[in-house]
Amino acid sequence: MNKQCEEIFFKSRAVLKSTLILIISFSTIQIAITQSDNSLYFRQIVDNLSQTNVRCITQDSLGFIWMGTYGGLNRYDGKNIKIYYNKYNSGKEFSDQRINDLLYTKKNELWVATYQNITKYDYDKDSLVSFWDTKTKGKLDAFTLFEDKQEKLWVGTSH
Repeated sequence: MNKQCEEIFFKSRAVLKSTLILIISFSTIQIAITQSDNSLYFRQIVDNLSQTNVRCITQDSLGFIWMGTYGGLNRYDGKNIKIYYNKYNSGKEFSDQRINDLLYTKKNELWVATYQNITKYDYDKDSLVSFWDTKTKGKLDAFTLFEDKQEKLWVGTSH
């Protein structure tokens, strides 16, 4: 009886293994088909970004998808991409286009963290306003942004 149990066990194990391989094969084919369709669609978006290495991404309440790269801030509206580049002398744009993080808050504000400062997007003027830390002399090294339960903005830096 022991041998019969072992034979049944090994046969059922072989059937289970074959079934799992079959399921995984079909899943892999489905994933490959899905990924190929999506990658073609996203290729069109990536080709129009300020840089292809997207560091962070968020979506606002208007449906815009915001992407931060080391080449600037990119806003995607579902059809077109608008790029917000570095403008050193304006005082209103971010001075460093190397974006580390994006945060869309409960107050419907978009914040941008760069190596030199943090920046807030002004929806009314379609522009960016920079905030500097005078103690670091223009090098904030803002790496991450966080909003707590009291809706306070926290900035993670290297200082």
